Amino acid sequence: MKGSKRRRSQFDATGHASWEMRVPLGGRDPVTGRPRYATRTFRGTDAAADTALAELVAEVMAGRRRRGRAVPTSGTFGWLLDQWLEAKAAVRKPTTVAGYREKVDSYVRDFVPPGETKPLGETRLEDLTVGHFDALYGSLRNRGLSPATIDRTHAVCRGSINFAIRRGWYTRLNPTLPAERPALKRRRKLRVPKPDLVTALLTTYAAEDPDMATAFLMTASVGSRRSMGLGLRWRDVDFAAMTVDLIGSVTSVRGQVHEDEHSSKEDEDNTVSLDPWTMEILRRHRERCDERARLAGVSLRPSSYVFSPDPDGTGPWHPDTLTKTWRRIADDAGLEGVRLHDLRHMVATSLLRAGVPPEVVSRRLGHARTSVTLDMYGHVSDEVGARDAAMMMGDLMHGADPDKLRKKAHKKRAKQSKKALVPIVPGVLAIVDT
Repeated sequence: MKGSKRRRSQFDATGHASWEMRVPLGGRDPVTGRPRYATRTFRGTDAAADTALAELVAEVMAGRRRRGRAVPTSGTFGWLLDQWLEAKAAVRKPTTVAGYREKVDSYVRDFVPPGETKPLGETRLEDLTVGHFDALYGSLRNRGLSPATIDRTHAVCRGSINFAIRRGWYTRLNPTLPAERPALKRRRKLRVPKPDLVTALLTTYAAEDPDMATAFLMTASVGSRRSMGLGLRWRDVDFAAMTVDLIGSVTSVRGQVHEDEHSSKEDEDNTVSLDPWTMEILRRHRERCDERARLAGVSLRPSSYVFSPDPDGTGPWHPDTLTKTWRRIADDAGLEGVRLHDLRHMVATSLLRAGVPPEVVSRRLGHARTSVTLDMYGHVSDEVGARDAAMMMGDLMHGADPDKLRKKAHKKRAKQSKKALVPIVPGVLAIVDT
């Protein structure tokens, strides 16, 4: 392997100049299609620059030996997908990798493009074309799959080939990039339960299973994801500060439970404030857990799970148990089709309609950016804003003072925000009295 150098400035009085050195990395940039290079700037004499260039060449060659594995002469797209899934398993959550694998096995590997005799998984890497992926996405569309599912399948194909490009196994432009796929359409109308119906449901169910009712209440009050609510440990609960730290997760992949003590979807710790009612219910839940542990001759530890089938809180509840229980009691209560995750939507839409600022709602939900919240629930803010704007414009048309209207609107928002801090499902305090 050879590199090159060029002088970027003249020699100064000390005999030094600035040099730019380049060493080819192999392959091409997936966006521009241009050859890829490792570059470095060096200041010194001509001879010293030659030495530095030789060192850069040695570094690139060593990096190739560390990262690269030779592609077999029969290297196929299926082989690449297996390599990519193996690499992702080391850096992604099990549920995420399971989703990737489901797309590969269900839609990609066995798809036979029109006019060909072998499936896409058996197609050699160098034979892949845009037409293969146009045909794949078209077939999925004809099967009635949603644009979101097709887009996620595209992400798997695109990501695996980018993986090959970075390792020098594929040296052309990624053929998935120009492939046609349907435009994504976000569902604007979410199926959100009314808080008063959730109140009645949880109050009734508390008589049957107060622990499970408490878990549902936490979801309805905090708006947490199922995985992070089940990942809550007693050390994450601060009764004095009235907060919980949602930093762990419990997930289910093909029936197997996976625990992660330091994980969140947005890779950020999420401390959430709770209202007095919810904290009291959680305190009573702790008392029940302590009593069960005492009767079993064990004790709870800071690392014990808040929601656990074990007296000492060693292991978490199975996530599917929570979902199946919710589905059963929701259907019995007349909330057919309302998912457990829809309680999270209830929190977001209720707070936004109550006038809580989107950035506050975003932090409560654990979104990485407020834009994520606005993208999902912006229509709620639009509805509220449109009503307020209509009323304000009517007042202005009848001679109202704009400054007074502004102050009135500010007081209204402050009052609504304060009111929204009470439990989203008030009245569920009956849970603690069962």
